[in-house]
Amino acid sequence: MDSHDGAKQIFLPEHPELDPFAGLIFEKLIESTKLANELPSSDDFAYYNTFKPFRGQVQVVGKKILDLANKFLRHRKPKGDVLENIDDVTESYDSVVDLMDEIVEDVVCDPSLFYSLHFKIK
Repeated sequence: MDSHDGAKQIFLPEHPELDPFAGLIFEKLIESTKLANELPSSDDFAYYNTFKPFRGQVQVVGKKILDLANKFLRHRKPKGDVLENIDDVTESYDSVVDLMDEIVEDVVCDPSLFYSLHFKIK
C-alpha cells in the first residue's frame, strides 16, 4: 500500500501487503465453506448426536463458539449481557451477526483495529 506521499505503508504488522493477506483470507473462506458443507444436515444431526464421540466434539466446539461470541460482545459492550449457553447464541444470532458487521466495518475503515482486536479476543 502506498500513502499519499508515495511512501510504502504497512497494512498489518504480520501482513505488510494487502494482496497476499486478501489471498490468504480467500483461501480460508474456501476451506471454511468446504468444511461447512461436510457438516451433517439438521435431519442427520439427531442421528450423529447419538454417538458419544460426535456429541463430545459438538459440545467442545459449542463452548468455543460461546466463548468467542462472548468475547466479541464484551469487546463492544463491556457491561452488556453475556451468553450463558450455546442456545443463547442461536437465539441471539441476529444480534451477534449485527455486532460482527459493526466490527468488520470498523476494521475496513481502520485496518490497524484488526491487529488490536486480534490480541483482545485471543
